[in-house]
Amino acid sequence: MQIVAQAQNYSFILNEYDPKLDEKEFIESLFINKIVPKKPKFEWMINASGIGVYEKKTETFFILKNGIN
Repeated sequence: MQIVAQAQNYSFILNEYDPKLDEKEFIESLFINKIVPKKPKFEWMINASGIGVYEKKTETFFILKNGIN
């Protein structure tokens, strides 16, 4: 049951944050004290730390929600 609840939570996060990945202000808020690439390339990623987006050019993982662990 916990896995189903976590999957629903991840779905909510995807729906909430995916549109923001096109907003300049949101992207800049992720790259605190880092240079923001001109055209960032994001992909969704889930690992033991949680769910977030991985930016390919800078090889940076941004956790948007901590995982179960």
